[in-house]
Amino acid sequence: MSIKLDLSSLSPALQTAYSYLAEGNWRNANDCFDLVLKQSPLDPYACLGKAMTSANVRSAEELSFCQGDVLDDPFFSAALKYAEGDLKNDLTQLVVRLNYDRQKAQPQRSAIETEAQEESVLAAELAESAETPDATEKANWDEEGGEVPAREASAGESEENGQETVGVVKGKKKKKKTAAVIAALLVVLLGAGGAAAWFYLIPLMKYNKAVDLINDKQYDEGLAIFEALGDFSDAPEQYKTGLYVKGLNYLTENDFDNCAVIFEELGDFKDSRELLDSLDMRRVSLEIRTIAAAGEGETVAFGTYETDGDEENGAEPLQWLVLSNRDDMVTLIAQQSVAGMRFHFNNGETSWAECSLRSWLNGTFFTTAFDQNEADFVCKNYIATPANPDFPSAPGEATVDKVYLLSLNEALTYFKKAGDRKLTCTPASYPDTYTDDSDNCCWWLRTSGARLESAVGVDASGQVMTVGYDCYKNDQIGVRPVISVDISGVGGSASASAPAEESAPSEPVPETAPVETTSPAITTASVETTAPVETTASVAPTTAP
Repeated sequence: MSIKLDLSSLSPALQTAYSYLAEGNWRNANDCFDLVLKQSPLDPYACLGKAMTSANVRSAEELSFCQGDVLDDPFFSAALKYAEGDLKNDLTQLVVRLNYDRQKAQPQRSAIETEAQEESVLAAELAESAETPDATEKANWDEEGGEVPAREASAGESEENGQETVGVVKGKKKKKKTAAVIAALLVVLLGAGGAAAWFYLIPLMKYNKAVDLINDKQYDEGLAIFEALGDFSDAPEQYKTGLYVKGLNYLTENDFDNCAVIFEELGDFKDSRELLDSLDMRRVSLEIRTIAAAGEGETVAFGTYETDGDEENGAEPLQWLVLSNRDDMVTLIAQQSVAGMRFHFNNGETSWAECSLRSWLNGTFFTTAFDQNEADFVCKNYIATPANPDFPSAPGEATVDKVYLLSLNEALTYFKKAGDRKLTCTPASYPDTYTDDSDNCCWWLRTSGARLESAVGVDASGQVMTVGYDCYKNDQIGVRPVISVDISGVGGSASASAPAEESAPSEPVPETAPVETTSPAITTASVETTAPVETTASVAPTTAP
């Protein structure tokens, strides 16, 4: 690993200093770097130059051959601390390389250190032996205040031998001093290297570990490390990159809520804002693909509506039952009643074409349940309502609606058994809806009842009440919306057939679709052949249940 400095981008003073370095003019180079540091104490290039001057290095490329000694220079540490961008990365990698070289040389260094320690111990022992005379010598030392004299002849030694002993002691003292200096240098060397490793090598190891964790999809652990690294190298940028990758992973898993949180936090990082803006369309696209693949009788989610009764947690996904899937269109009916209300807000005659409930479904309900992306997939349908086969009330005009209710005959066709027509209401609509002891509720159909002031409904037991409920007085009847979803852009449907109906949703129609003034009537016989007799035989009063 070598460092290449772009001298052209440096100040004239630094360029001059580095030119002195290249010439080997250490003194002038040192003076120039000192001058720069007086003006800018945190200049990393000046700090690096001082370290190079101390190491007698002419160019930055030669730093990789310093065998780790430069790590101990405080100016090199300062350069690494204050450096930014490419220089910081290069210096960090240089630290790793030099520490690696130092570790490879550790066995030899350990042997030298051991030998030095042994010499130091030996020197200390000899010095102690030489400096601790016997009682007579100590007395002479104390009295005369001079060197310990050579041992007397009475001790069995000649004066010459005594002088030789003193010479050995002095030599050992010199060795002791040398060993102490070597030991001190080793402590400084190892200590400085440890500091460099602590401040630069260890963070780099953590940095690499964070990268590995994120690559292994352990996003939270990796991001926590990058966050803890602070301003080390490009850790802040890598934190954003890791968070971005985490967001993309949520995107592949269709976890749009967590995606939104991450991309919103990232702001303008990469294409986060574009991805954030695309989430709604991606969510709708997934919903449409799911609906297209669903078969009759399956439940799907589409749109959102307040159903759990807790407005603080926002609207919930609206659940629908698939009635039919054919001809690039899927017909859905709400799995539960979404509201309890009157069929018409005014007391008097009405029909599906004129009632308040139709206005509410295609107005308030539609705009609340579906965002613009979802609304584009809801078809407009030509709705002709047949007359009530049991009573001669006028059926009313045909309509073009995006949201509507089932007719009497459709209810009998799609739900052939009374048990299939039993319905519960959402917790949010429960207080406004009449329910029996089993929490089943009544629900409106769009066919007129025995009188033009009434509309057919299904009671809590699942029986179809052809006589109808009073449109104004019965304000707690459940509302079960029906919609048709266009899946032509998905391709293929789950079912190629659907039950026959007298006014089933047709292909989407333009705004100028003709509106019929009358609708074809069905005979009593046709109803009796498509549903059990019990469903049309029950009669209920037109007052509230």
